[in-house]
Amino acid sequence: MAELFRQLRQPKGDIFFYATVTAITDQTCSVKITDLELTDVRLKATVSKETDMLLLTPKVGSMVVVGANHGDWRDLVVVKVDDPQRISYKHKDVSIDIDGESGKIVINEGKNGGLTITPELKDQLENMTKRIDAAFSLLKKADTASLYPNTTAWANIYLLESETLVKEDFSDIENENIKH
Repeated sequence: MAELFRQLRQPKGDIFFYATVTAITDQTCSVKITDLELTDVRLKATVSKETDMLLLTPKVGSMVVVGANHGDWRDLVVVKVDDPQRISYKHKDVSIDIDGESGKIVINEGKNGGLTITPELKDQLENMTKRIDAAFSLLKKADTASLYPNTTAWANIYLLESETLVKEDFSDIENENIKH
């Protein structure tokens, strides 16, 4: 009879409950249910040194859904996060880290520096093109005969080459599939 009561108290399946996040530590967190604080709650299926992962780190003070694997209160994992502070994804050589607190997004560990602001880049390149075109125009109007003989020869070569140069085309500088 005692064994029957023990089995009735021991749940047979997974248990899910709401909890408030009280602290974050790397890949685990602490949560609170009313006055009970639970520690070492995993933020992903396993805590490991593996680098390939998807990790949703909730904000301290936010509500999460926690699961007790097979009803075991020593095997807890966060299964739902509504208010993430950080989202980290890593698979092989691809990584994306989105930090909601700082507002920063880092792709592939930031190896290529900051993301270029394409409209500004286009404006700067077009301004540079206008300055180069203006220099060519001035050279074409200049009286090269009054220059020293070597300078005249170089100016004429420069003018000849400037007419055969291909005009810059910045239409493909922006990838429309990625927005920021």
